[in-house]
Amino acid sequence: MVSGERAKALAEFARKCRIPQKNLEILDLALTHKSYANEAMRHKGALLAENHNERLEFLGDSVLGLVIADYLYHRYPHLSEGRLTARKAQLVCAPTLAEIAEKLNLGDFLMRGRGESRTKHSKGVLADSLEALIGAIFLIGGLRSVKSFVLRHWEPYLSEGRKVEESIDYKSWLQVYLAKTKKVQPEYKLVSALGPDHSKIFTVELWIEGKKVGEGTAPSRKKADQMAAKNFIEKNRLGGPEKEL
Repeated sequence: MVSGERAKALAEFARKCRIPQKNLEILDLALTHKSYANEAMRHKGALLAENHNERLEFLGDSVLGLVIADYLYHRYPHLSEGRLTARKAQLVCAPTLAEIAEKLNLGDFLMRGRGESRTKHSKGVLADSLEALIGAIFLIGGLRSVKSFVLRHWEPYLSEGRKVEESIDYKSWLQVYLAKTKKVQPEYKLVSALGPDHSKIFTVELWIEGKKVGEGTAPSRKKADQMAAKNFIEKNRLGGPEKEL
């Protein structure tokens, strides 16, 4: 049971975000990072899946995708499946999620381990935690509450003319392009992850039809995938998602 200052803080956060407050326990779980649960494990016993927000992140990812897909399908009846896929990818990618999480000051309410706390502005952690929050809202208030929350906070990004450079999804664009032109799927292979846990550098290779065709390096695995796709698109002058958004 959530009590004391934590309960007060979560209730205030829920009020500001217009989230139903009838189950602070689920909201608390959504804002508990695995690093915090790992540290608690050393004192209380085995780490359990329900002690941190990764399961809610899994749920929230799917629920967010549904809400955004439903909005785009009805809002833009003239767009093709490929264009809809590209726009959806932009709206649900990690940079967009992190930007919205920062606007909500979500990091101030996130329980993290000491090592993770040193990376207060980690965009990956913020993005994942926002997905977990969406999963919690779905469990607490249902799809109607989630839709209200998402459309309210994604509103600046839903405009057809709004484009966040960092949130352009090269990986999804390339996947759609290759499926249509060559009937193949790209493969991303992690070849290295160097450095301490809070500041690793990831290197990913891009393979197509059994051949290495590109490489990307970035501070997160997801971003390294994006960089590999971006480098391949630019090297081969394929156009890319910027031409469509």
